[in-house]
Parts: sequence; structure tokens; C-alpha cells
Amino acid sequence: TNHMARLRDGIIDSMQTSSLHLDILRDLKRINAHIAAIAYPILKRQGALRESRIMTGEQIAVISR
Repeated sequence: TNHMARLRDGIIDSMQTSSLHLDILRDLKRINAHIAAIAYPILKRQGALRESRIMTGEQIAVISR
């Protein structure tokens, strides 16, 4: 958010670092995708997934009984 405000204000340094900010965001998205790809089969194997989202701890406890 701060970076966007600095861009709106026309601060030169922020304009020059925009590509760095975009690269960091892209890399964080890739890291998230890798973590999700690893976690999904583990959660599925444990029965901790629903069709649309992760179950709550209480729901997992009921299944485990």
C-alpha cells in the first residue's frame, strides 16, 4: 500500500523500484503455490479437506472418533 501511495505522489525512487516490488510479489505467489501443492495431498490423506475448504479442528475431531 505504501509503495502505491509513493507512486501516486510521483516519488522517483518508488518508480524505479516498481519492477522489484512486482518481482517480489510474483515470487511470493510462486512460494505460496509450492506450499499449497505440498500441503494439499497431506491434508487430503488425513481427511482434513472439504470439497471447497479446509475443515475446522472440531470437524476433524469428529471424523477421528
